[in-house]
Amino acid sequence: FDASDLMPAQVGSGSFWTGMTDYVSGLSDLDTALAEIDASWPQ
Repeated sequence: FDASDLMPAQVGSGSFWTGMTDYVSGLSDLDTALAEIDASWPQ
């Protein structure tokens, strides 16, 4: 159980997962990863 379990599915198991793995692996900088995650939240 972690914080992503409390997020909407498209964020917790989608953009959050992708954004963080891209950031950790060096494919994305932190600001870009966070902007993409933030943009994916439902309105």
